[in-house]
Order: sequence, then C-alpha cells, then structure tokens
Amino acid sequence: MMRSPLSACIITHNEEDRIAQCIRSVSFCDEILVIDSHSTDATRDIARSLGARVIEHDWLGYGKQKQLAVTSATHQWVLCLDADEHLSTDLQQEIQQVQEGGFVGSVGYSMPRLTKYAGRWIRHGSWYPDRAVRLFNRAHGGWTHALVHEHVQLDAPATPLHGNILHEGYRSPEEHKNKIEDYTDLASQEMHQRGRHATSFQAPLHALSAFIRSYVLRAGFLDGWRGWQIACLGASYTYKKYRKLSKL
Repeated sequence: MMRSPLSACIITHNEEDRIAQCIRSVSFCDEILVIDSHSTDATRDIARSLGARVIEHDWLGYGKQKQLAVTSATHQWVLCLDADEHLSTDLQQEIQQVQEGGFVGSVGYSMPRLTKYAGRWIRHGSWYPDRAVRLFNRAHGGWTHALVHEHVQLDAPATPLHGNILHEGYRSPEEHKNKIEDYTDLASQEMHQRGRHATSFQAPLHALSAFIRSYVLRAGFLDGWRGWQIACLGASYTYKKYRKLSKL
C-alpha cells in the first residue's frame, strides 16, 4: 500500500472571511484547487497566498461548478468542500490515515456535517448528521447536475468516516432567509422539470410534516430555541418550495 495523492476542490464567491480557515484545514492535501466565480472581494488573493491554485470561471450552477473543480483537479482522488466549511481535527486525521493506506478497498468516503447556527453547533433535528460523500475517486463517480441539493453519485457504496465537516452556515438570519428564497426557486424548477406537480393545498401539509420531522422525530427540541427556529425555517422552505411548484 502506498500513499495516494489527493486534491482538495473548493468553489467560492466572495468568501474572503471564510476561505482561509477552509484552506488551512486541507493543508495536508497535495493540491488545493479553488474555482472562483468572479469574486469582487479578496477571496482569490487570499487563496493564492495560502498556496491554492485558482481558476476563475463563470457560475454554472452548484452541481456543475463542483464537477468542474473535480475534472480540473490534478489527482484522481478528490476532497470537495464549500468555502464555508472546514475539516475538524478528527476528520483530518481520519482522511490522512486512509490516504496513507492508498484508499484501498473503497471508491469514496462519506462523513457527517456539523453546522453552527447562532453561535452554537446544532447536533439534532434535520441538520445532523447530514452525512454526505465528499472524498472519492473521480473515476468512480462525480457530482450530479442538480440545480440545488446536488450530491456525489458513486458506482459502489461509500465507506463511512466519523469526524465532522464543520459548517459555519449562515452569517445572519437574514442571509438564511434570502437563501431560502433562492433555493426554493431552484428546487421548485427542478421538481417541475422532473414532472412533479403540486396543489396549493399540499404546501402547508408538507410544511407541517417537515416541522414535525425536524423538531419532534429528530429531536430538534434538544437544541433549544435554535432548534425551534431551524424547524420553523425548514417548514418555511418546504412550504415555499411546494407553493412555487404549484404555480409552475
């Protein structure tokens, strides 16, 4: 078994306040590649100063932009992060351990994502463990081209890791609400393209179901008022998604 080289792939747009922490957490990688969609702040300069290779490219959409990073990477094994994410120390050590073994026996690895909201890490509800494949051999899969909620598809099961991706999340409640508007536009369009339909009466039922699932069934109440707010915003997201779908 020999150590396999690894490329870290990050997409950015105006992330000067978060990109350094993200890059430093993957400093053990053999390459750090940043695909930037024309940031107007210091994102690209900061990334280059920390040793990243930066490619500036028009925005293609979440899935396509991440896949562009994967195909532009130098190495076959890739580790994909958003700029508002960084690896916990435990996860860094886990990845380096499997890397030293050449990633033998796996085509990819999944890991949980722990999100910070209003100054506290959220460990319950619909936000955790939020497990996803982020480390994989690009010969065996890649990012879907979904407009929103893109994910990695592999041709074999992923191996679970246990350390967390740490997600700094939203800078403010206003940013969260704005993203809900953007994401529900994209999600409703995608559902419509797949032939999904909805009536205006279905939207509140889906929203109520989303709230109960997050706050009650997945114990969001254990996160206190933050869990309540997250469940309410999740219900709002679901309501708006189906409401917009009903109008298409």
